Amino acid sequence: MSEPLSLSPANREWLLALAFVYLQQNHHKKALTLLQATAKLCPEDAYVTRGLAFACLKAARYKDALTLSDRSLRELGVKPETAPFLLIRSHALWALERPEEARKSLKKYHQLTRNSVV
Repeated sequence: MSEPLSLSPANREWLLALAFVYLQQNHHKKALTLLQATAKLCPEDAYVTRGLAFACLKAARYKDALTLSDRSLRELGVKPETAPFLLIRSHALWALERPEEARKSLKKYHQLTRNSVV
């Protein structure tokens, strides 16, 4: 039986930094590939999951972005720390032509972040 793969904190940070550079340079598919691999190695890391959901959004994979956001909100709860998932969710819902749900998600995001720094 083999040991599960793991990622050192330094390597995690390096992969995330590279993925975010790719996102800034509009290389969404490259960022998506890096974030998918990082998420497999760090499945419980909400920051990695949020980055992956955002990359899905930027790569026009709206259903995937919505699925990741909904799963994270279900697992972690709706609170100021998870508010960025609501924003990603809202953008994905708009792209999927579900405006009423998008508005509700955006409203909840604003309620959570009105007096906090996310």
